[in-house]
Amino acid sequence: MSVLLGAMPLYVLLRGQMRHLVAERHWRRGCAAVLLLMEAVVGFVLSFGLVVWLVVRELTDLALDPAPLVAPLVAMADYVRETVGYDLWQEDNLAMLLEMVKDLGLWVLNNSLDFALNITLLPVVLYFMLLGGERMEQCLLDFVPFDGAQTSEVVGEVGRVIRSTALHIPLSAVVQGVMAGIGYWIFGVPSVLFWAVMTAFATMIPVTGSTLVWLPMALVIGINGNWGIAGGLAAWGVLAVVQVDNYVQRYVERKMCRQHPLVSDLGVVVGLSLFGFIGLIFGQLLVAQLVSFVRFFKRGYLDSAGCANRNPSVRLW
Repeated sequence: MSVLLGAMPLYVLLRGQMRHLVAERHWRRGCAAVLLLMEAVVGFVLSFGLVVWLVVRELTDLALDPAPLVAPLVAMADYVRETVGYDLWQEDNLAMLLEMVKDLGLWVLNNSLDFALNITLLPVVLYFMLLGGERMEQCLLDFVPFDGAQTSEVVGEVGRVIRSTALHIPLSAVVQGVMAGIGYWIFGVPSVLFWAVMTAFATMIPVTGSTLVWLPMALVIGINGNWGIAGGLAAWGVLAVVQVDNYVQRYVERKMCRQHPLVSDLGVVVGLSLFGFIGLIFGQLLVAQLVSFVRFFKRGYLDSAGCANRNPSVRLW
């Protein structure tokens, strides 16, 4: 299911190019499918592979020499002990921290294995989707339980959600990662590329977003005695990194109708919990379609039956 749902957004993004190559350029379907498959592999699989390689390399370096990670934690524990008199390095706290690290490592390992398996099978499924796209689309449309107008609206909504999600998520991640990397370089943060990539990934997390990376980083820098640099990094995060997402969102809204931010947040949570890393994109599609189907039900059954305002004087509260 994860492979099918993961290949479907890529198919929607590539189907226009597929029709152009076959109908207008008169390419053979097999050759066109291979070319577009190579495009998807280069743009999606290799980019994720490079990011994973970078993260694994950095984590390996930390495992061999954990001093760069332990030193800020020790400084933070000393600061808390001197300020409020509470020792963070108690045995219970250390045991809880180790348990959290263990659980996080197991979660990352399991999802990484699932992700690797899905990425391996996804190009195969995508190839056959591109090869028999028109027949597949007609087969799916035969199962849609709506009339012609509603079916057209459902298909259009699916396309808009996929395109807006596929545009907004990577564009926001890349732009915020680049802006954060510039700030890390200006304020002398070590391993700039690694933390910029981590910031880009953090943009996909609901509510917190990129602040999950640069805000604790600024706090640690301040606790280590560099409050000026910490304040500058925090100001850069608020004024540059966070605000750039607003401009990206406006750009996407100008290009296409983007869904409500709450739909995006719920979609990320649903996608990650059900399907792991690969559910980041189509989790939002599932939630958006649920909202659309509720709207179709109201319009087709309640409004048409005169039930929309059957109790106009009744209020919820």
